[in-house]
Amino acid sequence: MKTNDIKNIYNLIYKLNNEEFNLIIDMLKNKIEVSDKEIELLIRRYTLKDYDLLSMDDKEKTYNLWSTELYLNEIKKINMIINNDKLLQEIGGLKILLYGQTGTGKTSLVENIINYNNDIEYENIKWHNLVSPKLGQTQMNIMQLENELSNFKKKKIIFLDELDSLITNRNEMNDVSEYSRIVGTFIKFMDLLKPNIILIAATNLIDKIDAAIIRRFNVKIEGKVINFEMFYNFIDTELTLQLSTHEKNLLKEVFQDHNFTISEAKQFVSNYKIDCNLSSIDNNWAYILHNLNGVSKINLEKLSKNKKEEIERVIKKYGSLQYK
Repeated sequence: MKTNDIKNIYNLIYKLNNEEFNLIIDMLKNKIEVSDKEIELLIRRYTLKDYDLLSMDDKEKTYNLWSTELYLNEIKKINMIINNDKLLQEIGGLKILLYGQTGTGKTSLVENIINYNNDIEYENIKWHNLVSPKLGQTQMNIMQLENELSNFKKKKIIFLDELDSLITNRNEMNDVSEYSRIVGTFIKFMDLLKPNIILIAATNLIDKIDAAIIRRFNVKIEGKVINFEMFYNFIDTELTLQLSTHEKNLLKEVFQDHNFTISEAKQFVSNYKIDCNLSSIDNNWAYILHNLNGVSKINLEKLSKNKKEEIERVIKKYGSLQYK
């Protein structure tokens, strides 16, 4: 199936109910030009459609779907808790900590939660609006935020990114007493939050956050990395690379011990589209190998003469150019 045809169906399925979607899938299965892989991708996208950010442009919508697929179980669990008022009361409110390396889709996970619960008010708390160089002002700002939230009667989601910039480890601060006051104030802030306030915080540097604060989060989610097979599935959904089974197996062998992030998949798609606009990409498998710095890892003795020549042509064409 042509790439444009696939994307047109992707855009259509958001408007279909289950019966209509199943009818289309049955029709496509009888068409020779539609592969099993394309059918699988359509079904996967339809399954995730309820968690998508429909207001996003097509590019951001794609990346959000990747995050949805990666964190689907966590998203379902969090949404279940948010919409169970009795459970929120029993657990003293929902406090979520997202942690792990950058680029693993933590922010997209938050966007998924906000989108699914779009009837609940949301506020993005900027840490730099709380932190102050004046002695005691940071604590005052934190408690002022708590006072504002305590007057809010409806359910509300608040997101605090870069938590480590607000609450750092005591070894990182020169004034131990000031550190203790900030930590104590933030602990009090968390303890005073009413069950109608859902707190989501994120950090790339969990080791810099005081253990007493970490313990107060009742849901902790570590950012996930992906293996090459999932990395390839993500980029293939967007680019329709059409590699042979042999080519995919060669790449899987090269990158079998390497983990990727959603951000790296996003960067690859961007690189690919840039190079496509500069000149046509003649060989996708060799381009992937080169772009992911896998040429030095491949066993050249296992390759045919044609495959070696394909690699040489890609290296000659793109050199060591990297996009940041």
